[in-house]
Amino acid sequence: MDAPTFRQQLLQALPELFPGDENTDFRGDAAVAIDKMSADWSAGLLGMPVGDQKAAIKAAVRGGRGTEIYSNVILTIIGKEDETVMPFKRVNRGQLERVLDRHGCDLVLDPVDGELTSIVGVELHDNLVMTALQGLPPWEQRMSTVEGFVLSPGRSLEESATKKVVELMRRQHPEAVAAEIRVISSADGQQREVDGVVIADECAAIVEAKQQLTEEAVPQLESCLRFIR
Repeated sequence: MDAPTFRQQLLQALPELFPGDENTDFRGDAAVAIDKMSADWSAGLLGMPVGDQKAAIKAAVRGGRGTEIYSNVILTIIGKEDETVMPFKRVNRGQLERVLDRHGCDLVLDPVDGELTSIVGVELHDNLVMTALQGLPPWEQRMSTVEGFVLSPGRSLEESATKKVVELMRRQHPEAVAAEIRVISSADGQQREVDGVVIADECAAIVEAKQQLTEEAVPQLESCLRFIR
């Protein structure tokens, strides 16, 4: 039997370099990217340290995809003691992956089902709100620090949207703050639960957070507008 080629050796090493079910899709993308590279590239990569191999493969994958642009993406990075909200007016998958690499984020919360996964397993779209976790598992050791954020992607969306509204309002109203209010009342005494409330000296904002503005979401937002009027 012939010895495996350099490319075949690299393909065989993928499960060890990127283990786990959360990296299944990425390993598939990596296999496609490696297959497009020259034999010399594969041979050179095999002689590198493991960390360099992983970085080179990630770069090759980014070179083959990730150029589609998405608008109004909000990325929240949860650290050991704090969180960072990063809004992007325009961003592509490759840029998000580089941001996550710089902040040491290996896993994100899938906005659809709330499951932990790698960024390659997330379907990106306009108006996406996504949460990333900084560092390595086990997450249970820091659940009190992030206040259950990991277990509640819905709450992640609400808090991220409310913080964004605070930032926008403070441009004209520096005193604007998020209020601990989730139920508002209309003039005729009816009540409605909302995702967030931001108040300033002479005005207020009601937050209704949506992953994306779908046809189903439009009537809900219109109903909220009629209520607060």
